[in-house]
Amino acid sequence: ISDTPSAHAHSSVVWSGSEFGVAWAHRDTSQWSIRFVRVSHDGVVQGSPITVPDGTDGSEYPSLVWAASRYAVAWEQVGASDTEIYLDFISPDGSAAGADIAVTSNTGDSDRPWLVWTGSHLGVTWQDRSTGSWRIHFARTSAAGTPVGSQIQVSPADGISELSRLLWTGS
Repeated sequence: ISDTPSAHAHSSVVWSGSEFGVAWAHRDTSQWSIRFVRVSHDGVVQGSPITVPDGTDGSEYPSLVWAASRYAVAWEQVGASDTEIYLDFISPDGSAAGADIAVTSNTGDSDRPWLVWTGSHLGVTWQDRSTGSWRIHFARTSAAGTPVGSQIQVSPADGISELSRLLWTGS
């Protein structure tokens, strides 16, 4: 998928119904970025990888889903003072299809997102350190990425909770 001599990590793969979408963290300078490419059912790369978000450094840990008619990708974005979770969309032809949407804007780090599509909404979990210790949080958005309801902490208040995963069962 990538033939550049650089670091690659943290991949996420999803089936669209006709092809695979692949997102990964790519490091070719001193910063990380998210790359995306489509791959046919027989393993042929379709087009060239794009950078999501376009031109932004410090992006890692993508989580990719097929959301009805396009790809949705969440990632952690390293900022000057903390790390936040962002969401963007990629069209079926593999081109960027929207602007970056901030899922979190907390004090303290929010990282390692996990994304799921329910058929009408996106759900995202992440580990969050805004209260001092790592906790798992959850947010729901519309198909367009607009927040639905409030973010909630889903892990207990005691101890440390990290590396969440979501699965939609269809009900």
